[in-house]
Amino acid sequence: MSRKTTQFGRTQLRAFTLLELLLVVFIMSVLAFSAVSLTETLDSSQDQFRYERARAQGEKLRSAIIDQVESRQSVSGFVADMGDLPDNMTELAFGVVDGNPNDSRFIASQSLTPKLDITPDASFYENASGDEYTLPAAMNVIKGFRGMALQTDEATPRPYFIGSYLKLDPGKSVYEGTGKPRFGDGWGNQSPSGSFTKRTSYTIPTANAFGDDEHSHGWNWVYPAGSETNLIVSAFGKDGASGGTEYSEDLVLASIDANDWSVDTSAIQVELVNDLFEVERDCSDLKSYLLVYNAKLQKWRSIPGPAFGLAPNGGATKVAFTTGVTVPAGTHVLILASTANSITTPLTLTDEIQAGVAGSTQPEIQQVLFAFDSRLIKCKLQVTLPDPDDPVNSNVTYTNDSFDLTSLTDKITELNSNFIAGGGGAGQYDSGPLEYVVSDNTIKLDAAAASSNISTNSDFAAIRVLFDPTDGNNNLIRAKQFNVLPGQTNILRINLSSLAQ
Repeated sequence: MSRKTTQFGRTQLRAFTLLELLLVVFIMSVLAFSAVSLTETLDSSQDQFRYERARAQGEKLRSAIIDQVESRQSVSGFVADMGDLPDNMTELAFGVVDGNPNDSRFIASQSLTPKLDITPDASFYENASGDEYTLPAAMNVIKGFRGMALQTDEATPRPYFIGSYLKLDPGKSVYEGTGKPRFGDGWGNQSPSGSFTKRTSYTIPTANAFGDDEHSHGWNWVYPAGSETNLIVSAFGKDGASGGTEYSEDLVLASIDANDWSVDTSAIQVELVNDLFEVERDCSDLKSYLLVYNAKLQKWRSIPGPAFGLAPNGGATKVAFTTGVTVPAGTHVLILASTANSITTPLTLTDEIQAGVAGSTQPEIQQVLFAFDSRLIKCKLQVTLPDPDDPVNSNVTYTNDSFDLTSLTDKITELNSNFIAGGGGAGQYDSGPLEYVVSDNTIKLDAAAASSNISTNSDFAAIRVLFDPTDGNNNLIRAKQFNVLPGQTNILRINLSSLAQ
């Protein structure tokens, strides 16, 4: 109702018109509807934000477990460092394994020396059988959990890591309970919403069992049917329960199968290239081993490959490992080894790089093919030369005592003294017939210069390296690091020339 003043100074009262009332009602309805709509829009925006955050968290979770950089042909993440999938979220986030009676921390990332066990257990793990031996430090690989090693602030401190694989939401310096640092699923789900289905080999200790939320951090963490190689991680959604529709629907965010993080041994091939000999060489005396470290078990695996075949000059002989062994992606060590302790050099004989010429002063020069680290090898050096008294029908052979190849210069001097008159041997030679050149590991055999009765440097057996059969390291010939990449055939190449140092 409104007031109106007339021309005579009188005031009259007038009611609202129907149109004015309808306009007011309309405006109030619009305001009320807008308030409700705005509330619904805000709720919907929050749900969408949490949904997108869950998807982003899922991508980070997958990368934390295994992340392959295609352009660099390399992998990183928990699998590459630890050699296996994480059994649960506590392992991935904190490097802690639930044990009985106490939980324990994984080993920290460090440089580890590879071990070869030529008689491993049925799963090819080292078994302290007494025939394990270590490789040189040059072959060390970096394995172990990456992160900052800490202890809890409890009355009895317990070790754990703040790992570098996941960025956790802030919390207390513990890894159990609702106050722990978390890798949330985007919806803030916590136990009992989190779900955990374990691997076949994983045993939950009865005396120190983590709850579902420690194992899953609110995710649905599942090894299907107790699988060892497949892992599915999903978010339950807004309602924190299985099933549902729209934002409450379950969302699979990280599905990891064996091809995503590992290869079967049948997908690993080794090519041995004959770039040393000018003729075809039978390489059946050589075989390969793949050394793989499992940082969770703190053991090396020595997976054997078959012996090689014939390698033509400039060509290769190729073998594939047998099927049935899962090799995690990451850096491993390939070993080339002899099939048994040999009485000769790893390549059967020393390499002649210059032949002696009959009637000439040109000496014969041979190169001794050392193993990849001569400090490991215990052997004897045997030299056979013509007998100056009967150079056509008779030879003279001397062998020194067992030594490692770092002292080869001294052993050449010792052998020369055996050939020289008065040097401790029969004294058939006027001077030492051997000359060792350290720079290229060659031994010059100049029999003609050492005796007036010898006129040729050809046609003699020359040198053999006799391995000490009690030294297991003599099986080792060559080692090389390789990156094994998931989901593809891995061809590892090694040359015979790599054996000569």
